[in-house]
Parts: sequence; structure tokens; C-alpha cells
Amino acid sequence: MIYICEGLGLFDSNESEPIIKIDFMYRNQCAHPNNTPFEDAHVVVFFTDINKMVLTNPKFDLTTST
Repeated sequence: MIYICEGLGLFDSNESEPIIKIDFMYRNQCAHPNNTPFEDAHVVVFFTDINKMVLTNPKFDLTTST
């Protein structure tokens, strides 16, 4: 979905790269038993990124016509 949004011009590579490389890295590491130091701060960063890039991004606002 991130690559599709990038292809549609909703994200640029500077926006999508942190989600792909950092946020998903932590998600993938935490999905399997290991000693990954995933703490509250990582969750905050992940949701802050998603909030900024998707939920409050004017490009996704369906109430305005462009």
C-alpha cells in the first residue's frame, strides 16, 4: 500500500522510506521471539508517523475537491 501511495504521488520517497525501513523493521523483529528492544517510544514514533503521513495528510482529505 505504501508503494502504491508513493506511485500515486501521495507520499514521496522521503516520507515512505522511514515507514518501510524503520517502522516495519521493528514490526517484523517484534513478530518473532527475540531480544529486540521495542519500547513505548518506538510505538509513539510509529503512530506519529502514520498520523502525520496518512490521518492528517491533506492529500488524503476526501472532503475537499482538488
